[in-house]
Amino acid sequence: MDNMQTKNTTVGIIGCGKGGEGVGGHSIGYRHAQVYTELGYDIVAACDLNKENLDRFAKEYNVDYSALNLSELLDSVQPDIVSICTYVGSHLTIFKQCVEAGVKALFVEKPLCLTMNDGLTMLDLAKRHDVKVAVNHYRRYLPRFIEAKRLIDDGVIGQPVFYFAGINDWDLMEWGTHWLDMFRFLSGDREISWVLGQAEVGEKVGYGHTMEDHALCYCQFSDGSKALLDGGRGFNGDAAIRIVGTEGVMSIPDFEPATYLNADGVTEFAAGTNIHHDPKDKAWQDLLSEFADWQDGQDAPQCSLENAIKSSELYLAAYESAVRRGNIMPPMDASYDEFALDLLKNQKGK
Repeated sequence: MDNMQTKNTTVGIIGCGKGGEGVGGHSIGYRHAQVYTELGYDIVAACDLNKENLDRFAKEYNVDYSALNLSELLDSVQPDIVSICTYVGSHLTIFKQCVEAGVKALFVEKPLCLTMNDGLTMLDLAKRHDVKVAVNHYRRYLPRFIEAKRLIDDGVIGQPVFYFAGINDWDLMEWGTHWLDMFRFLSGDREISWVLGQAEVGEKVGYGHTMEDHALCYCQFSDGSKALLDGGRGFNGDAAIRIVGTEGVMSIPDFEPATYLNADGVTEFAAGTNIHHDPKDKAWQDLLSEFADWQDGQDAPQCSLENAIKSSELYLAAYESAVRRGNIMPPMDASYDEFALDLLKNQKGK
């Protein structure tokens, strides 16, 4: 980490958001900038379509160069790292512009893509232009999940059989991608054998795209264990995620201590941590530290594009399954080039 700081690493933020109180998901550019600043990086460039938002951000972080037009910005300054913090529908266009302008490191917000074609195009561009890309699945670096995975690997609940979670009033993509990625993380990033999905689509629109009212993603890992995410309805109880094993059950709630139950009784772990953030954004810092080390020749981080696209494939496959009314067998290819929720919406209108 220190060796990156001595290089005076520069950062550009694309998609600032409005800022103000409660900075987070709806002003994610500020979250990125906060962590970069904590790491000692310099925010040297910013771009946003809204001039008021852009000016506010530039003033907050004393940005050297800001522009409403991305091409203009990239012609004038080329940061070491560019964070893409815009809505998902614009990711591919911005990604391509950055790569073609010579940017060599991109940190992309989740969800990654609206179609598998978009995701695979980004992956191809990154490989052809030797661009290092990470996706913001920072929950992999939260103490609660790291400890949960260690305990699962140690066999405290036996062989995992079933992972499940439910999210009240949210979807499989914008919020659900966190839990789909956690299923993969806790399972050791095993390959997915099949995905079966269902979705109810009405008139809901958010984050620049059609959103479902209710959807399910049901999948099987290569070891035979299965996972279910209910996008729209939570389960009874306080657990955000539960894992059922052959010899016990693990429960990971939002804020209370996580627990596992086996023949020895109930054991608490990861007290004082939660599933959203940790003190001083350490999870974000650890992610970006691995990202920086990768640029210095070390191994790719857990959140590299090549791994992260497999978590995106889960919500895309669930939506495609709902359209095609059958299982989807990963890996999906570039022929999946339309956003499945739009297809479902059109089907319903006929």
